[in-house]
Amino acid sequence: MVTTPESVDLEDLIDRYVTEHDWEQDKAHVQNTSEAIRTLVRSIVESGSVDEPAMRTVYNLCQNDNALKPETKQKQIDNLAIDADAKTEIKDRIEQGTGIIGKGTYSVPIEGHEDAVFNFLSTTINSDDRTEIDAAIEEFAAQDIEGIQNGILSPILYFLHPTKYPISNDRSRTGMQTIFDYEMSGLLKSYLDEVERFYEVRAEHPFKEDFRHLDSFFNWIEQQDTPATGTTTTPSIQIPNDAAVYWVNQHNQPEIEEGYLRAKTDGLWHHNLTKLSVGDIVFHNFDNELIGVSTVAGGAETYTAQGEEYYRVDVDLRSFDEPIPVDDELKTTLGQDEYRLDKYYPIDKNSHLNEAYLTNLSQSAAEFLLSLKDEFDTIPPLDDSVRDGVSQDAIDQLAMKLTAPEIEVTIPDSLYFDDGDRLRREIEASLRSGKHIIFTGPPGTGKTKLAKAICETATTYDQVDDYRFTTATSEWTAFDTIGGYVPSTSDGGQELLFEPRLFLKCFRQDRVVNEWLIIDEINRSDIDKAFGQLFSVLSGDSTELPYERERTVELRSLSESTSQEDLEDIIANPDAFPVTPSWRLIATMNTYDKTSLYEMSYAFMRRFNFVHVGVPPLTTDDGVRTSILDPNGTNNYATAWLADDPSLRAVLEDMYPVVAVLWQRINEHRVIGPSIVYDIIRYLDSYDDTGGTRTDALTSAMVSLVYPQLEGMRPDDQKRLIRSLTGTGIDTDNGDVDLDLDGERLKTKAADFFGISFDDDA
Repeated sequence: MVTTPESVDLEDLIDRYVTEHDWEQDKAHVQNTSEAIRTLVRSIVESGSVDEPAMRTVYNLCQNDNALKPETKQKQIDNLAIDADAKTEIKDRIEQGTGIIGKGTYSVPIEGHEDAVFNFLSTTINSDDRTEIDAAIEEFAAQDIEGIQNGILSPILYFLHPTKYPISNDRSRTGMQTIFDYEMSGLLKSYLDEVERFYEVRAEHPFKEDFRHLDSFFNWIEQQDTPATGTTTTPSIQIPNDAAVYWVNQHNQPEIEEGYLRAKTDGLWHHNLTKLSVGDIVFHNFDNELIGVSTVAGGAETYTAQGEEYYRVDVDLRSFDEPIPVDDELKTTLGQDEYRLDKYYPIDKNSHLNEAYLTNLSQSAAEFLLSLKDEFDTIPPLDDSVRDGVSQDAIDQLAMKLTAPEIEVTIPDSLYFDDGDRLRREIEASLRSGKHIIFTGPPGTGKTKLAKAICETATTYDQVDDYRFTTATSEWTAFDTIGGYVPSTSDGGQELLFEPRLFLKCFRQDRVVNEWLIIDEINRSDIDKAFGQLFSVLSGDSTELPYERERTVELRSLSESTSQEDLEDIIANPDAFPVTPSWRLIATMNTYDKTSLYEMSYAFMRRFNFVHVGVPPLTTDDGVRTSILDPNGTNNYATAWLADDPSLRAVLEDMYPVVAVLWQRINEHRVIGPSIVYDIIRYLDSYDDTGGTRTDALTSAMVSLVYPQLEGMRPDDQKRLIRSLTGTGIDTDNGDVDLDLDGERLKTKAADFFGISFDDDA
């Protein structure tokens, strides 16, 4: 591990390195590797394409000969479809020795991104202009290729341009952090920022222009054994008492190179990385070798790659000088009763390795493993202090959530509201004043999409981790919203355990979180029955719930004045669910259900601001207002829909006056929102592909999309609405419009839908 104590003068240390280090020998080796890699990359670019074996071979040449034998490198060169003379030259250089980075013969997963990789290699080999190469790096990083971060790409960049791009791997980043106090992420999207920090260090100290000179400095420090370079006698083996200990089975080398754990968010117990806490200890088994031990450095974060959602947890990994083989002898020893746990242990009762990703390790087993390695006598805690099992980082994260974010609402281009400025002001004022929101309005006005857009915006603020979406039902009870007792799965259901549900999961899962909640059609539930236990906390009061786990389950309402001691107590208590001032509940309800509004108790209603999302005026002095659906207009519903789906332009240009009139006619009797009109436009566009007429299309759209909205109307009102869907010479702001629908079919289908008769029309 790269360290330098305060007692050592940094400049003196660097001067010693410059004097003692054989730079000429080091330089000759990296120059030979550079020439080999340049020849290989140029040959790949000249071949016109790149695949995974070729890209992997480029990376493998960056590895030293202890990590990958020269014979293996030469065989890989032989297998590539490149120029024969180039193969000979590269193999000759391999004979002289190539590479400087460590172990790993893993893949470089570029499948599906071959064109992007080819363009990247082409720029980096053909250009010496850093501006051009930086742009290529940014474009490549934007591909977000899973498994390719700085540990893979930066060595390639270094050997192509040794004075422009440094290697950013675990050792160099640790050195930059501990010696020069620069924070480094290891993520490819941050590489160019990290490059600037390397430039600053190189400029401030007597390092040579070739970045290998600085990189070798970190390696040189690790090899120093004298007290002057920071080596101290370590006490006997000890693992912090407040740290949980785990065993991870890894096969993905980038996890080792970049220092992180990764697993799918698929609900499997051994993929649940959210149970890891800062300061926990993890032993790393990589391909049946224990290669090192790490300290958990941060909480679990989620990200999406190639359509799959994953957890990622950053760790501070310290590698063993020599790996410990996970052989039969080790597995038999760890399988003994003095070490094993009853559940989720890495070794089963037959002394076989449990291939689960993350398993639990006992303290005694961890101490035994460390006794095998002299260089790891202690596992120091992270710089972040840990008290009573609660890290300062966790306290700081919760404290940050005590201040509500000043949300600035942005309405997406794919949504349009005629009174958007008014909506935005009301939403921002509600959220900033500490209120929850219920959006009211007719069906199809965009209430749900607006709620989601607000929550998406909220998650960009540090105080908000994520949001949850659900639709209320009439069957909801407190069991669905709060939780309740369920049979234990560990003892055949003999014991009942409390299981948190929807509402409580917004505040705590395996750690404290702040996830906003959207409840669509909230009034469809029995509010008092489903939410009665929440009334107090929604108004800022804490409340104990009628459930027990290790302690009484409680909802703790926090404020900006909550003390650090209270925060520490809440974090350490898994039965406390903290509701912070930065949490919000956003709900929707349809205007046609407005009578349900008054079935909500006043106690519930007063905890919300009600924001109406309505339909704009559909008529002007000139007649029906068609301009709000004009695709060639500016800032209207049609332009928003085209932002979402540009292929609808043709049908909008052809049909928008007719559809605008139909919308106005329908809304004289039953108000529907623009989302339903959008559905009509898309239906018409799809109907064109079936070969039917526009009369058939419009008639069918009314029956399929509008008739379901007419349920509950009085029969006479239904008949008046349906009769209004045909007619000629209707005044609009764009001239007269004819409604060419099949009136007889509309009536026939209405009779089927609603049981009404149009006999009096004869």
